[in-house]
Formats: sequence, structure tokens, C-alpha cells
Amino acid sequence: MASWDQVKNFIKGNYKVQSDEGDFFKMVFELGNDRTQMVFVQKIDTTKNGIWIQMSSPVGIIKQEKINKVLEVLNDKVCGGLVKIGDKHFIRHCLPIDSMSLDEFSVPLSFITSSADDLEKKFVGGDEQ
Repeated sequence: MASWDQVKNFIKGNYKVQSDEGDFFKMVFELGNDRTQMVFVQKIDTTKNGIWIQMSSPVGIIKQEKINKVLEVLNDKVCGGLVKIGDKHFIRHCLPIDSMSLDEFSVPLSFITSSADDLEKKFVGGDEQ
């Protein structure tokens, strides 16, 4: 069982944080081949269901005619779902903090990062957006 303070310390101790706003982190991962992927991690207090950790990574603007194919690709992924914020699409995953260990944080973070980058390369065309 982890607390938000433990998660914050884990993030700061294990990842390069670009921005820390207390309950919201922005990280940029170097993926090789001149590719980077931005990931946001934030604390979500649901009041009724406790504190959750939300991870999201931008894919970019996906054209409407490609959405069904993107959803089919995501069906093969272990975690993460497609959401739209404004005109951009993101891969998002949430974890309840009270039932997770700190080790359980890194695996979905890696999946979210790589899935968003893969979708961006395949359906958006790169980091331009």
C-alpha cells in the first residue's frame, strides 16, 4: 500500500521530472531515434473511492477515419485507453493508490509511454503536434 507522498518520492528518485506541481508531474522520456514521449502523472482524489494515480501520454490529433483502427490496436494492449482532451488524443491509465505497491507503478507507466509513442508514429506521423 502506497501513499501519494511515497509515489511522489518514487517518481522524483527514479525518473527525470520536467515539471512538479505537487499533485501533477510532467516527464519526458527519451525513446531513441530522436524520439521523446511526454507523460503526465497526477493525483486524483475521487472522495468516494479514495486517491488514484492517473497517467496520460499525448498521441496527438487522430483523424476521425483512423479512430476505429486505433481502438483495434489498443485492444491488444495490456493497459491504457484512448481519451480526447480538446482536439488531442491521449493514452490514459489509472491505478487506485491504496492497493498498489510502488513496483506496480513502473510497468503501466512504461506501457502508456510506449503505446502513445507507437500510436503517434503510426497514426499521427510524428512529434509535430
